[in-house]
Amino acid sequence: MFDPTIYDNLKVVLEGALYDLDLAGQIAVTGRSDRLDLATMSRSFHMECSLREDGAASAGITLQAELADLAAEILERPEEGGKPGCYCFITFRTPVNEPQREAPEIADLIRETWGGRPQLKMTVSYSPDEADPDFMLLTSMHFGRKLDEGQAEDIQSLVDHVVLTLQTLDGRLKLEQG
Repeated sequence: MFDPTIYDNLKVVLEGALYDLDLAGQIAVTGRSDRLDLATMSRSFHMECSLREDGAASAGITLQAELADLAAEILERPEEGGKPGCYCFITFRTPVNEPQREAPEIADLIRETWGGRPQLKMTVSYSPDEADPDFMLLTSMHFGRKLDEGQAEDIQSLVDHVVLTLQTLDGRLKLEQG
């Protein structure tokens, strides 16, 4: 019989938390992918969401488990692959007009919401062929450590922080436009 891995268990908890909020009308789940990379034998699960009220900002949450983590857990040999678990990455996409001015403000808002814990990386993209290009700021966050089943109860808090961040980013956008 199949024994679910840490990755499988956390994936179910994350998926359930996001779909519960979607069902309650608090967010809209806009994308979902569940991949097995046969070249590296790694797995990744990704879900995207935004606020229902025509939110301009969107978020993505990714769980990723490498071969070493899966093998160490399945073979019950954690010493060979380190402590088994999976990584969690969160991204926020936010439209911006003036990236150099707005990116530090957005970084401060995200750090305030998340307590300064996650590591941030920001990337600006735009289409150079447009006369008046729309800029998109991608903020990537990661926590620098693996998650395991001991953090399963923290997934709901993580999802709540994602929703709070989306509300903050959309509120900021409304102020910028108003």
